[in-house]
Amino acid sequence: MLNKVKQYIESNRMLRNKEKVVLGVSGGADSVCLFFVLLALRDTYQLELHVVHVNHMIRGEEADVDQDYVERICKENTIPFHLVKEDVKKYAKEQHLSEEEAGRNIRYQAFEQVREEYNCDVIAVAHNSNDCAETMLFQLVRGSGLTGLTGIPSVRDRIIRPLLCITRKEIEQYLDAQGIPYQTDATNLQTEYTRNKIRLQVLPYLEKHINSQAISHIVKSAQMLKEVEEFIEKQTKICYNRLVQCKDARYCFDREEFLKEDTVIQKTVVREILRNLSGQLKDVESIHIEDICGLAAKGVGKKIDLPYGIVAYNGYKNLILTNNKVTISDNDFMEGKEYPLIEEPRESSLDLINKQSGVIDLASGEKLGYVTHTLTQNEKANLLDKKLNVWDTNQNVISSIDLQVYQNTNFYEEYKKSMINTRNGYTKCFDYDKIKNAVQLRTRREGDYMQIDAKGGTKKLKSIFIDKKIPQKDRNLIPLLADGNHIMWILGSRISEAYKLSESTKTILIVYLFGGK
Repeated sequence: MLNKVKQYIESNRMLRNKEKVVLGVSGGADSVCLFFVLLALRDTYQLELHVVHVNHMIRGEEADVDQDYVERICKENTIPFHLVKEDVKKYAKEQHLSEEEAGRNIRYQAFEQVREEYNCDVIAVAHNSNDCAETMLFQLVRGSGLTGLTGIPSVRDRIIRPLLCITRKEIEQYLDAQGIPYQTDATNLQTEYTRNKIRLQVLPYLEKHINSQAISHIVKSAQMLKEVEEFIEKQTKICYNRLVQCKDARYCFDREEFLKEDTVIQKTVVREILRNLSGQLKDVESIHIEDICGLAAKGVGKKIDLPYGIVAYNGYKNLILTNNKVTISDNDFMEGKEYPLIEEPRESSLDLINKQSGVIDLASGEKLGYVTHTLTQNEKANLLDKKLNVWDTNQNVISSIDLQVYQNTNFYEEYKKSMINTRNGYTKCFDYDKIKNAVQLRTRREGDYMQIDAKGGTKKLKSIFIDKKIPQKDRNLIPLLADGNHIMWILGSRISEAYKLSESTKTILIVYLFGGK
């Protein structure tokens, strides 16, 4: 058996010469076997071993006996012994976990703590073939995806499992042959836990009544599924890099292109996005992934809520997944087109021109404060040449508004001669005398409208957005130049007919938008 384990270690490149190894030892047959196997290989690899024993404080005196046993065999073999005592029941209650899950968390935290403290290279744990088969069956009956059916990996990050190539029966036979005693955890003989039921009832039944090699066949199937998973991962990476875009931890892909992919690739792409958004997949089930894939084929505006506060919703072109409170839409991912993003302003923060007092206020929120300029009756040319910055949600300046007020009776004629280019969508002229309130740069509000023709006909801003197929989530991000609820200019788009220049215009407000796309 020792040679079998050594070959498994070599084939999976688990250990190198002169490595420091943290070894988890509970006192049970599996971990004691691992202890003596690595002890036997210590000189071969010139290993430095550190044993960690975790007392869960559940079984009282029995747990203390286990602790004493592990400490004794470490002392007899001059191996450092590290004890961690933790009340697992209390921890489980505080963290809202099962006792089994709480115990596992505490053990691995203890292993990692010792590894870091003593600058160790790997952590060795004692899972065997039976554990791998139990895990696969457990994941199968709970509806796990492909990853769960691949069993337990031999190597994951710094964790190695040298005994995965042997069964629990082989372990017990080895210990008996070597005359090595071990402790028995009574809780492992109880069928209250699901895994214990599989270990004590399901697997023995399969071996006795179905196939004596049931465990090895299940483990082999898990290994084959692992190979399949690795191939799918490669194909998923190709598709993911081609389709998925990310901006500010919000993910987007073209729905039409996504639906052309094979179902398996669709699901794994979505799974990877969810992993990136949440940092884990513990509460993500196959039904969640299937719902997202199904959403891609549904209409604009459809959405679903997912674990970890994630929301998936359809734009006109893209399916978007985010757990960010600041929404994002198709336009944020369209090449060559991006609406400037501005935070919702306070009522007083973005008053540009106060016609009542003749004071011009420029502000960009809390970042710059206020700049004021008082108009006088004698000023006739360029009364104002100041900029107001437009910030994105990361506090980066992406655009700026430049305001200029002119009083010139000949301006309209010069305007008609294209003295100022207003056709690029980012320079607009307004009849200053037609402005009734303070001019504001803001996002949309209830009651906003725009005059759409010279006869005075108006249209709600919401209807204009719908006509232009602006996604609902995007509408809160579009900057507007407003006179009360009357929208003077949808930045980058049209202006209201009410403020257009005419031959009677005497004072002109010119607004330039710089930056952005």
